[in-house]
Amino acid sequence: MQVDDVNDNSPLFIYPNKNYTTHEIWAFNIKPGETVMQICAIDLDSGHNSEVAYKLRSLNNNKNVNSLFELSEKTGELKATRYPTEDDLGSFEWEISAQDNSPQAKNRKSTNIWIRFNITGPLRSTQEFGSFSESNKKTSNRKDGSDTNTGLFGGSDIFYTVVAFTIGAFACIIIILILIILIRYRSCVTPANHLTPHSGISEHFL
Repeated sequence: MQVDDVNDNSPLFIYPNKNYTTHEIWAFNIKPGETVMQICAIDLDSGHNSEVAYKLRSLNNNKNVNSLFELSEKTGELKATRYPTEDDLGSFEWEISAQDNSPQAKNRKSTNIWIRFNITGPLRSTQEFGSFSESNKKTSNRKDGSDTNTGLFGGSDIFYTVVAFTIGAFACIIIILILIILIRYRSCVTPANHLTPHSGISEHFL
């Protein structure tokens, strides 16, 4: 004797588990195809009655932000479809529906939950493309020699190395000249020091 499950349970949200929860999302972290949130609901029935399907419905008048996310019907993964723009910044609301998969459509039960996203800047696309453009500009300047930061020798590091080497070489030359002068001075003074009474030489003045 087989007893079929009676679809007497509605899906229960595990996450988010409360209505009208607010989630802060930094626009810089939103990338196309990446999961923004994992929606999870369970159904205590068995068989097909325990299977849960998810749906996302926008409650916003902003048509642009409505296309920012998509919800997987089977897995409950809420993913970004593109990089956000300035029009996507702000506070927006969505309705998430979890419905069981009862073979009889009239017996299917669903549970709805409402969530709010506060999407704040900065925007990743603006920063990335800005940095990429600046990097390309510097690379181009180095190739044509017009980069103002490269200096006479084609790079600030090379310039400082040449300056340090020049100063070091000049210092070595000065030290060598001083040593030569001291040696010559000593060679001139030392014979004079031997002209003493003990040397057997005396001077007479007429």
